[in-house]
Amino acid sequence: GAGTMALRRVHWIRRARGIPCRYFATYTAKRLHDLLDSNDVVVLSKSTDPFSERIKSYLEDAGVDFKAVDVDLEEFGEEIVEQAAKLTRQESVPSVFVGETYIGGCMDAISSYEAGEMQQLLGGKDESRREEGNKNFQQA
Repeated sequence: GAGTMALRRVHWIRRARGIPCRYFATYTAKRLHDLLDSNDVVVLSKSTDPFSERIKSYLEDAGVDFKAVDVDLEEFGEEIVEQAAKLTRQESVPSVFVGETYIGGCMDAISSYEAGEMQQLLGGKDESRREEGNKNFQQA
């Protein structure tokens, strides 16, 4: 079925790459770091996964700015998940991050938002921006 097909494909890619595998590891580590660094909220997701869809529409409805990366469509998506798993010990998607902080999967992210934890993490990022804004406002 489709499952074994996907598995075989990944196995083949790994075997074919052989030696430069380390290069891909550092490349995807940097790619993941840049993603987390340049977006307040990142969702590693799959285009066909209902939990991925659910957390994306939940965050949209909540008005949270986020960057979604569908790892099944993204080049080196599998590797990005593997890199993320080194931080999270989880290979499942969706994986939700606020900055470099791993929040969890769909249900974890929803509880984190409803408990106000996600906003606190995001608030830390907004605070510094807001203080800048106030300074500029007072000078005017």
